[in-house]
Amino acid sequence: MWLTNPSCQPDDIVKPRIAVAFHNLGMVAYKQRQLPQAETYYKQSLQMSNDRHGKANTYYQLGMVKQAQRQWFEAVLYYQYALQIFREFDDRYKQASTYHQLGTVALENEQWSQAEACYQQALQIFWEFDDPYKQAGTLHALGAVVQEQRRFEQAEQYYQQALAIYIEFNDYPLQAMAYHQLGRVAEEQRQWTQADAYYQQALQLKIKFDNRYNQASTYNQLGRLAEDQAQWAQAVGYLLQAWVIWAEYQDEHHMGKTMRNLLRVVGAAGDEGLWGRVAQGLGVSVEELRGFVEKQDTEKHG
Repeated sequence: MWLTNPSCQPDDIVKPRIAVAFHNLGMVAYKQRQLPQAETYYKQSLQMSNDRHGKANTYYQLGMVKQAQRQWFEAVLYYQYALQIFREFDDRYKQASTYHQLGTVALENEQWSQAEACYQQALQIFWEFDDPYKQAGTLHALGAVVQEQRRFEQAEQYYQQALAIYIEFNDYPLQAMAYHQLGRVAEEQRQWTQADAYYQQALQLKIKFDNRYNQASTYNQLGRLAEDQAQWAQAVGYLLQAWVIWAEYQDEHHMGKTMRNLLRVVGAAGDEGLWGRVAQGLGVSVEELRGFVEKQDTEKHG
C-alpha cells in the first residue's frame, strides 16, 4: 500500500519527491516573475532534500531570484554555495553557468576585474565542452565589461566573436543585440559612419522580426548619433520614433529620457520648424513644449 499512498511511504522515498516538486514549483514561479513565491518554494525544497547535487541546483536558482531582486550579496552567497557543491561533484558545466552568473552580478556592481575573471572562467569551461552558443553569451558579456573600461578594440573583438556564432545559429534577436553594441563601441570612438552602419543592421533585424520594443533603443541611439554630428532634423526624427514606441509600451522612464533628449536637440538646433515637429510628435502645443524647456532649465539651475 505504501507504494501508492504517499502518507504510507517511508521518508527516504517521499522527501526527495517533495523536494523535486517544490523545486519545480519554484521554477514555474520564477518564470512568472513571482519572485517571493519562488524563493519560498526553493527554500522548502532545500529543507526536504538530502540530494547534495540537487541542493546545488536549488542554491543556483535562489541566486537567480536574488539577482532578479537586485539583492546582490545574497545572490553571490547562493551562487557560491552552488559553486562549492558543483566543484565537489566535478560538475564543470554547472560551474561554468555559475561563474557566468557571478560575472553578471559583478558587472551590475561595476566590479570590472571580478566580472572579467568570472566570465573568463566560464568561457574556458564552455570551450572545453565545445558549446559555441554558451561561448557567445559569455563573449558578449566580456565585451560589455571591457567596453565599460573603454577598452574598445577588445570590446569590438568580443562582440564580433559573439556575432559570428549568433549568425551561425541564425539567432536574429541576439545578432541585433550584438550589432547594437558594436554601434555603441564605434560611437564612443566617434566613428560615426561605422556606428550608423551597425545601428542600421540592428534596426533592420528588429523590424524584420517585429521586435518593436527593442527597436526604440536603437532609434534612440541613432538619434544621439545624429545629434553628435549636428544633424538636428535627423536626430529629431529618430528620437520621436523611439518616444512613440516607448509610449506604446507605457515606459515612462524611457519616455522621460527621450523627451529630455528631444528638448536638448531642438534647443541646440535653433530651428523653429523643429519645435513644431517635436510638439506635434509629442501631442502638445509649441507653447507647452517651450514651457517644458523653461521648467527643465529652472530645475537644472535651481
